[in-house]
Amino acid sequence: MQVNANKQEQILWLIFLGAGFVGLAIAPNVAGVNLLLSRRLFTYSIPIGQTRLSLTELAMGLAIVVMAIVFSKYLHTLLRGKVLPAFQLPENAEFLLLRFTHLSLIALGVLVGANLIGFNMKSLLVALGGFSNGIGFGSQSIASNLASGIMLIFARPIKIGDRVRVGKTFGAVTAINLRSTIV
Repeated sequence: MQVNANKQEQILWLIFLGAGFVGLAIAPNVAGVNLLLSRRLFTYSIPIGQTRLSLTELAMGLAIVVMAIVFSKYLHTLLRGKVLPAFQLPENAEFLLLRFTHLSLIALGVLVGANLIGFNMKSLLVALGGFSNGIGFGSQSIASNLASGIMLIFARPIKIGDRVRVGKTFGAVTAINLRSTIV
């Protein structure tokens, strides 16, 4: 069985991460550090606002984010190699779908990790609501261009290579992107 170099690198990276976590867990015992001292170090919590943050919680939250990134990359490879070719989507639509999946999984990992740490999600949601409201008013034309680009990619009223006329100008569509169509 032959495995390509990229897969070997991914497998080695996962083995390295696993060995690192195991090494961190057993290092105090091997070094002869008092278990009571190491337990106190990992459970010592620092007050941040109304919550307390310990090194163990921080490590677990970070581990969840890293697992979300690794899973996202694995799913990206699986979708691109095995699932999406069967649907014969245009390259732009495939890119958009893969990017949306990747960003959604990472955002989910960050939210779950932050929730595990004890981060107050209500404050974050209020701040993001105000922030998105301001961005919405400031970038209405960008949002409408983005929505139009998504419709052009998925509905396919025009395709790359189609001849179009805009006013008195004729041309051929060479690329359809999220925010622009190149003629």
